[in-house]
Amino acid sequence: MHHKRLIAIFSALLIFSCLTSNVKAQAKSKEKKSPEPCPDEKVYTGKYRNRRFGFSIVIPAGLKGHWNSLRCSQTDEGCICFPDHGRIIRLEEPAHIEAYTGYETLGWSLREHEENDIAYLKKMQGVKNFKVLSSKWIRLHRLKARRYVFGFFEKDRNFIKENIIAIHKGVQYELTLFTPAERYQKNRRRFEKVRRSWKLIPSME
Repeated sequence: MHHKRLIAIFSALLIFSCLTSNVKAQAKSKEKKSPEPCPDEKVYTGKYRNRRFGFSIVIPAGLKGHWNSLRCSQTDEGCICFPDHGRIIRLEEPAHIEAYTGYETLGWSLREHEENDIAYLKKMQGVKNFKVLSSKWIRLHRLKARRYVFGFFEKDRNFIKENIIAIHKGVQYELTLFTPAERYQKNRRRFEKVRRSWKLIPSME
């Protein structure tokens, strides 16, 4: 009887020891496992779809897209993020292509948005030799859009900014190229690839 009791106690201790080791191993595994990166920490390539506002673009091969909204917050329950407004495609610093969207809340026409952009940049401190290089109507996929280009001098360098803007069902869509003037032709070819890939898609709203 005493022998059987010892065997039973020993067996119980062995089982308890195995269970404890397993729990500790799982705890260590959870500690080592890092949380999933938030959307603003990721890098994006290929086709990008924005289901909230209903558009898509293709990020050109060899380039990378980055989050184009306010930073996310990492919590124990996961990431808390503001709405996804698009992507920034970084070129050679400080050049970049930006795809942005949001609700058009001002009630402005495309012309008024263009005039406001130009007036704002003209007034920026340090900006000199501002000049509108072109301004015309185009189609952004199925949408009527304004495309305007202006050049300016800032921080001992000439820059060019090209912007395309369209409005559809209360949503404002923009594509922007910002580049040093000496790299404009090279970066404009990249910008054209993004523009040609831009499409309206069904939105969730």
